Amino acid sequence: MERVLTLKANYLADEFGYDVTVILTEEKDKPFYYPLSPKVKTINFDLNFDRMYGLPLHRRLVYYRKRLRKFKKLLTSTLCELKPDITVSLLRRDINFLNTVPDGSVKIGEIHFNRSNYRDFNNRMLPVSFGMRSKILERAVDPGVEKIEKIRGVDPRRRGAVDGVG
Repeated sequence: MERVLTLKANYLADEFGYDVTVILTEEKDKPFYYPLSPKVKTINFDLNFDRMYGLPLHRRLVYYRKRLRKFKKLLTSTLCELKPDITVSLLRRDINFLNTVPDGSVKIGEIHFNRSNYRDFNNRMLPVSFGMRSKILERAVDPGVEKIEKIRGVDPRRRGAVDGVG
């Protein structure tokens, strides 16, 4: 996901001169694994959702809700300030509210991994809790995906990119 994001952002900024801003939530002072062009701007909210994974479940839920509310507020105000023509989401935490942001941009969703990688309901080797979490995730994400104006992903049956209009 990071590699594809970096390649696209660099290409759009370097080759076409587009004004590209990447908005991040994790590890503000950590260097990028893949180099970003100096023409690509970055904004990092430094919310660090990933740090919650070692916490007990009840603390993770509280932590996540607080961070998600802050993320929604920050992303909304940032997009309304930037007024982008196009907003591309990698279909993560923003999926269920991105379409409500009144910034005037066209919303596009991109997914860079196979859906079955995180929603394998029929795999009997996985713990029951994994299947339950996957079903909860699917119910939470799918309504947001349906509202995105355009989805770009990979159809594993065709081994190529596929576009769909939501």
